[in-house]
Amino acid sequence: MLSAVVCAALISIGVLVYLVFTPHRLTPIVNRVADSVLVVPHSLDRVELTFFRTFPHFGLEVENLLLENGMCGAQSDTVLYVPSLLVSVNVRELIRNRALEVNKVRLQGARANVFIDGCGKGNFEVVEIPPPDTSDCDSATGPVLLPFSIGVARLDVSGLAASFVSEADSIALRDVRINLSADADMSDTLFPISVRLRKCDVDWKDMRASLTADAAIGDSLAVNLRTLDILAGKLGLSVKGAMSMPMSGGGITADADVCIRGWNPDDIISLANSPIWSCMPSLERTVRAVPGMIPEKLYVSGTIDADIHACGLIDSLSLPSADARLRIRDIRGHYDYDIVPFNIENGAVDIEASSDLSRPGTSMLFINNLSANVRSLYNPNPEKPNSVQLKGVLS
Repeated sequence: MLSAVVCAALISIGVLVYLVFTPHRLTPIVNRVADSVLVVPHSLDRVELTFFRTFPHFGLEVENLLLENGMCGAQSDTVLYVPSLLVSVNVRELIRNRALEVNKVRLQGARANVFIDGCGKGNFEVVEIPPPDTSDCDSATGPVLLPFSIGVARLDVSGLAASFVSEADSIALRDVRINLSADADMSDTLFPISVRLRKCDVDWKDMRASLTADAAIGDSLAVNLRTLDILAGKLGLSVKGAMSMPMSGGGITADADVCIRGWNPDDIISLANSPIWSCMPSLERTVRAVPGMIPEKLYVSGTIDADIHACGLIDSLSLPSADARLRIRDIRGHYDYDIVPFNIENGAVDIEASSDLSRPGTSMLFINNLSANVRSLYNPNPEKPNSVQLKGVLS
């Protein structure tokens, strides 16, 4: 009985608040708040208070939110356009404790265009950050204070169309599709921010990536990659590991494992002709040239597995240490060499390599097995194939 009364009271309050804060009254209020926070041209059409769809929390539904920041060379003046944005908040915490406890943020059908110019300046610098609070600090720097603490229970993004252009790195990614679900939390000092990425699917051209990760943003960006599965054409790989990078700049410290299973040589050659390389013109020329390096009269099939572990610092002066194992099984093929054409049968490769890329002369190559049956087409006698096998260590 008591729960029914409480529920009825909440519904009554919700209806009353909804009747008072109509879109006609609420939209100008939200616009004034946006004017005080955003430093770029912006607009929104309509803000509506919701209750029944976000029960027992109040929500704000924003229609046609637009942020612009025109920069020379940018792919678009639009930084972000969101046709439908729904934010549900804990009103009691906001009024009593000035804590913006967001229960859910949902973006549908948004468009985002990220641009970084040749000097490293980005068009995403759209929010006015208050100066650091140095009242309790002896140094000239201190934590950046926000007027409230923020906690986001869930962020859902569906159908995001994104582009990323960096003149500094000569990268241009366009028509990227993103769907993600994440949790985030930040304090009233803006940093640190913790993010738990429950799921993120990214589609671009003939490439698809799915990942789950935990991240912390403070003095450094630290990411624990729980799963990352990438499929490019017919080739897939999985990555797990951790990385960190100081926010002030510097190298990346990484410890990651890469797993490759079931690749086929034909699919690797097809990948070299994939449109995905168009985003990096300097790398595209090199990759496109790979098929031309293979003799026209050589054809080889097989199944490729590989495991790679990389660990260490990556910057302009350092490269990580790496261990790798490559296995190729069921190797078959033929080479129509003009003088002595031959077939390759029952081939197998098992090679391990270890290298500290920052220290020349430390590489080791272990040939566990390198074998095949070779049969000349001039002597196709199945009883007398030539067997080749190699084992050893190179350093």
